[in-house]
Amino acid sequence: MKQNKITGYLTKQGVWLLAIGLASCGEYWTAGDPIDAGKMTLARESIDLMVGDSYEIPVVFEPQELSNDAVSWTMDNTSIATVYNGTVKAVAEGTTTVYALSVSSMLTATCQVNVWPRWYNNPHNYPYDMVIYANITLHGQPLPDNAYLGAFIHDELCGVAQTQEWNGHRYTYIRIWSDRPSGDIITFKHYAPTTATMQEHRFWMDFDGDVHGKPSIPYDIELEDDEYEEDYDQSTI
Repeated sequence: MKQNKITGYLTKQGVWLLAIGLASCGEYWTAGDPIDAGKMTLARESIDLMVGDSYEIPVVFEPQELSNDAVSWTMDNTSIATVYNGTVKAVAEGTTTVYALSVSSMLTATCQVNVWPRWYNNPHNYPYDMVIYANITLHGQPLPDNAYLGAFIHDELCGVAQTQEWNGHRYTYIRIWSDRPSGDIITFKHYAPTTATMQEHRFWMDFDGDVHGKPSIPYDIELEDDEYEEDYDQSTI
């Protein structure tokens, strides 16, 4: 998915135009002279959401006294995501920008919104598969219950992890699909809806069509930070 970068900034004239636009859409607006002192930022420069998910973006004011200022919100492309009182809801795959404007002090801030399709097992109907009964840790901790873990080949989703239980012990079941019986490289991405983040992790393995681990003795997968080393070249596989 393409991600557009925000390269411009809102001038005072642009702020007034935005204010007029918000007023025309029924947003609350009080005209007044702009306040030069102070700063408003959004706690996130970008967020990642799957279609249907929502996330409230925190607003940070400096100095703190400005926090009483009402904030108006607008979205660059409402066919991709909508916003209401700072809560962004993902509508369709794509990238857009959310704008925040403090009503009386006319401070502005933006956040990029990346919307991803929901993850499904074998979305491409590939004929070959391999299975992993796994014990997965994320940065040394158990994978959170509300997190999604996807297996990818050539940056295409090819499997989604599922939490299961055997004799009182929890493990993760992953069935991964491919369009050929062996030779591909599997990487993993983790999506956390509560923090609106999507991360690619430094862990990879070969697609071989076999079964790895079993419920009683799961296969260990240790996911580290999202900056993994490119020590393989998928273009030659």
